[in-house]
Amino acid sequence: ALHRLRSRGFGGLELPEEQRSTWPEFWLPRFDKAFQEISGLDLVVRQFLDDVAGVRESFPRALDIGQQSTFTHYDIWSGNVMIELKGGEAVVSGFIDIPGFWADYARELSFAEMFGVADEHFYRLYWEQHEQDPGFCLRKNIYNLKMHMKHIMMYPDQSFYRRGAESCLRFIQAGL
Repeated sequence: ALHRLRSRGFGGLELPEEQRSTWPEFWLPRFDKAFQEISGLDLVVRQFLDDVAGVRESFPRALDIGQQSTFTHYDIWSGNVMIELKGGEAVVSGFIDIPGFWADYARELSFAEMFGVADEHFYRLYWEQHEQDPGFCLRKNIYNLKMHMKHIMMYPDQSFYRRGAESCLRFIQAGL
């Protein structure tokens, strides 16, 4: 139901439409910051960084989703979702720690998928009520590439994030 709320422009909930930016203007500085941070550390191989830099130039076009935004939680993971059983079905009954941004719905779902909130069952129910656009999977991998890079820095000894970043990068390279 959260994603049924639509507006124009991208940014914080508190911003009126006329003060919101385009999606690439809003999101790409966040990607660039994560990329700059991981580039300054010795946590990934140089080839990975070169490959990410190579696909980065295509991101403004790939992320240009027009002006319609979706209201998102923006930090959705299992610890921020309240579930209630209703008639034997698990139903989202609330959210915790909601920063609230007008954003690309694919960014929200990428985060939810990466952290175990969105699985096959979730997507089946979600797509029954929401329309998936053709660029969804590419954008989802771009968003998850950034999150994997952030988590490589946070948890450098966990190979899950390194493998995830490499998988996202391969998908992006094939899709551009």
